[in-house]
Amino acid sequence: MKFFCTGETSLRTCIVLGAGASYGDEWLFGKSYSRPPLDAGFFDYLSYWGQRVSPLTFETVLALAKREFGTFRGAGLEELFNRLTAKYQFGKDLPRSLLRSDTITSLKDIETQASQELEALKSTIYSVYSYFSKGQPPFVQFSSGNSSYHIPLVERLDWHDAILTFNYDCIVEECIAERRPEFFGQASPYGIRHKGQLRYRTGRQNKGTMPILKLHGSVYFESRPDVDNVLFLRDENDSRIDPLIVPPTFEKDVFQGVMGRIWRRAANAIDRAEAAIVIGYSSPSADFKASALLGTSLGKSTKPLKLFAVVNPSETDRIRVAKLFGSRINGDTLVFQFADWWDLIMMLEERPLKKESWID
Repeated sequence: MKFFCTGETSLRTCIVLGAGASYGDEWLFGKSYSRPPLDAGFFDYLSYWGQRVSPLTFETVLALAKREFGTFRGAGLEELFNRLTAKYQFGKDLPRSLLRSDTITSLKDIETQASQELEALKSTIYSVYSYFSKGQPPFVQFSSGNSSYHIPLVERLDWHDAILTFNYDCIVEECIAERRPEFFGQASPYGIRHKGQLRYRTGRQNKGTMPILKLHGSVYFESRPDVDNVLFLRDENDSRIDPLIVPPTFEKDVFQGVMGRIWRRAANAIDRAEAAIVIGYSSPSADFKASALLGTSLGKSTKPLKLFAVVNPSETDRIRVAKLFGSRINGDTLVFQFADWWDLIMMLEERPLKKESWID
C-alpha cells in the first residue's frame, strides 16, 4: 500500500479489521438497516425482523439472550457466544471419574443443550448475514457504492498486502471484487485451497492472489470438521449446511484443521509486514488467542514497522491494541491514532484531518 506520508513508498501492509470496521462505515443510504447488525445491534434487529429473516430460530435465540442477560436489548452477540461455549465445555470436559452417575447425566444434558443452542445461534447469524448480502428487506442491497470507507481503502491495496478480518460478513470481499477484481485470481483468496464457487468476479491473475484471511470464519464457509486441508465454500441457497464460524471465546481451538492453516498464514503475513493498520478491533479479553497471534507474530520480526495506525472510538481499545504491536514500534515508526474511519482515509489521501478525530 502506498502512503503519502512515507513519500509514496509502497509498504507491505497488513490490514486488521474488527467488527467496528463494518459497523463504523457510513452506508450512504442512511437507512436503519443498511449496515450489518453486528454484536450489540444483532438482537435488537432480530426482535423486529426475526420472523421474516429466521422464522425457525429467532425466538429461541432471543430467549437465550434474555435468559443470559435479563434482556436482549443491547446484549452482545459475542458475549452470548462466550457464555454458551463455556457451558458446553463445562459439560464436556469435567472429569467423569470423580462424579456420581446422576451428576454425569446432568453434565451430558448441559453439554447437549448448550450444543443445540450454539447451533441455533450460528444458523440465525447465517440467515441474517445472508439477508444483508442479498439486500433483501429490510436491508438495502449492498454494492461498492454503499460504502464510504472500505472503497477508498481497498483502492490503495497492492499485491503484497494482506487483509486479516475477524468479521463473518463479506463486505471487504464485495468491495475488492467491485473495485479491484484483479486480486481474485484462480488461487483461493482465503489462504487455503478451496472447493466450491467463489461468489465474486474473477479478474485476470498476473501477479497472484492477495490474501483475505478470515480468522473467525465466515457465513460463506462450510463447516467440515473431518476435512483439514480444503476450505469448502457454502452454497448460499442450501440452508442445511452449517457455516464455519469461530466466535471469539476462551475455548476456541483455531490452531487445528482448516482454521489452523488460515491462522498460520496470518501469522506469516503479520511477521512480514512493514506497515500495519488496525480498524475497529478491540482485542477483547475472551479472544486471547487472537491477541497472542498479533503480539507473538510481530515479536518474531526484529524489523520495526515503518507505519502503524489504529482506528477505534475507544481510547482504551486503541491503547490495548497498540500494546500488542509494541515490539515493532520504535522512534522511527510513524504512529497514527484515529477515533473514526474518516481521518484514516484523509491520511491515506493526504487531505486535511479533522482535529476532533485526531488523537495526540
